[in-house]
Amino acid sequence: MELREGWFWKERPNVLKSLMEAFSARAVTGLPGLSMDGNHSFLFGGIRREVERNKGARWSIEMALETHIDERLLGQRD
Repeated sequence: MELREGWFWKERPNVLKSLMEAFSARAVTGLPGLSMDGNHSFLFGGIRREVERNKGARWSIEMALETHIDERLLGQRD
């Protein structure tokens, strides 16, 4: 809902597109260790909020994905 109606995302359609493409690329495997019965809403919400806090800076998408996905998946391997 926030992505469709929130002013932040309405004013930054390119950031939204980049975020969705980057998240989809990582989520293609389903991220079973980071979802709740296949639902990624909670995970994606944290990523979205972090990108918003960083005002959509280009580096913020990759940083948020690394923090919320990559580092957590690495932690599960240990």
